[in-house]
Amino acid sequence: MDNLDFTKEEKSIVIVYTAISRIYWLSKVYIHINQSTSSIVDPARVESANKTIDMNSKEVVDIYNTLEQLGIKVWIDGGWSVDALLEEQTREHQDLDIAINQKDVASFLRFLEKEGYKEVRKDSEYNLVFEATFGQQIDMHAFISDKSGNVVGGIEYPTQSLTGSGTINGNMVRCISPKYMIEFLAPWVSKHPHKYLIAISALCKKFDIECPQEYIDFTKNSVG
Repeated sequence: MDNLDFTKEEKSIVIVYTAISRIYWLSKVYIHINQSTSSIVDPARVESANKTIDMNSKEVVDIYNTLEQLGIKVWIDGGWSVDALLEEQTREHQDLDIAINQKDVASFLRFLEKEGYKEVRKDSEYNLVFEATFGQQIDMHAFISDKSGNVVGGIEYPTQSLTGSGTINGNMVRCISPKYMIEFLAPWVSKHPHKYLIAISALCKKFDIECPQEYIDFTKNSVG
């Protein structure tokens, strides 16, 4: 975040909402001592119970690369997609959002079971949330595509949204394309400004995309 170029007003808004967010997440800190760890989760993470529960960049890359080796194709979505596009981490992330073709879900579920992830929420048959031993979460969004690769069902990602690429810790990953990442975040900026204000501003500046109206309205109301 320190390397990103923001106005004084943007920085002020982000500082306030980030403080509120940190207080919230600190209240939810916990650790499971009597359960076995996933081979993907870094064991060093359990040394202190006074940290927020987050999914760090090493874990993201390890998960992504392991899935690649298993022939399971995923696209990084959500906050980690933003950071992949920006090629730097802008904030902490509790979870990893991924998009995946429905045809690969069975293999993906076997991977999660092996790594000790448990299903903790089911918003639909295409949107499931899994949690590891120490609280890191993977939010799965499954889409259905036709023979031409067009998305025709499940979580209906615009087909062109699945054409992005970025880097996490120097590792190339597939992710949501910049234009659509901004469109996905814009409706939520007023609810989660501590996360999405920075993301939208940075993406618009880097990729020379016009800021969405939701972003403009929120920043005007916040400093007005």
